[in-house]
Amino acid sequence: MGSMEIFWFSGSGNSLALARELAAKTGAKLTALAPLIKAEKISSPADAVGLVFPVYDFKAPAFMEEFISRFEGLENKYIFALCSYGISPSKCLLKLQEQLATRGAKLDAGFAVMMPHNAVGNTSFSDRDRKITLSNASRRIEEIAWVINTRRSSKIESETWLYALLFRGLFFKVIKPVIPMLLYAVRPGWEALAFTANDRCTGCGTCVKVCPVKNITLDNEQPTWGPNCLSCFACLQWCPNEAIQLGTGEIRVEPYHHPDIKGSDLF
Repeated sequence: MGSMEIFWFSGSGNSLALARELAAKTGAKLTALAPLIKAEKISSPADAVGLVFPVYDFKAPAFMEEFISRFEGLENKYIFALCSYGISPSKCLLKLQEQLATRGAKLDAGFAVMMPHNAVGNTSFSDRDRKITLSNASRRIEEIAWVINTRRSSKIESETWLYALLFRGLFFKVIKPVIPMLLYAVRPGWEALAFTANDRCTGCGTCVKVCPVKNITLDNEQPTWGPNCLSCFACLQWCPNEAIQLGTGEIRVEPYHHPDIKGSDLF
């Protein structure tokens, strides 16, 4: 078995926790993906390369296609991907497979692992739901590690969001908070759901440090969001004072981050 390197990206810490657990079972080197987003060239001496990332709006993070386009030597490696999702992975791994094919590379294995939902609708999930989800994810990592360690090819996992809502019992959990969100934004537009900070903000700068794409700055000790937001919710989830909200705060998202990850792990 040759060497392995896992490139990870995470906002709430879910994907980082999965990457760490997988690395512990495979001996892989862990490399943060966020600092490489703007790199002109990316490479790895490892024989096997893994990509671990969350699903946003049923898609991989927007920068993944560009990241892959600058990754040299992929055509000669065993490649696997693991996406973490709260509702559905949709077809993001199949899209990743297409992107790799344009580089003459192959996605040998693609895994979708459910983790606690951390965006709009997460108030419908209890602590017990989260504990069960995390326990199930750990069991999945055992299976995934075996596939990767043996360098096997596997089916690329996918699922439509409609299937997830109707057949995995998520419809009534998610629809209750989502409908008010849609009604809230219908007149002013989606800009009404932009992140804002309320009067609990102390200007500590945690949001600036955890933003994976450096989209937040402090202006007079108050956060200002730029145009490159990924909607990863890291700023909201890691704020120590729960001061960050969507719009005026009428649409509540419960702060959540993986219990085994610290904010400083993402700085």
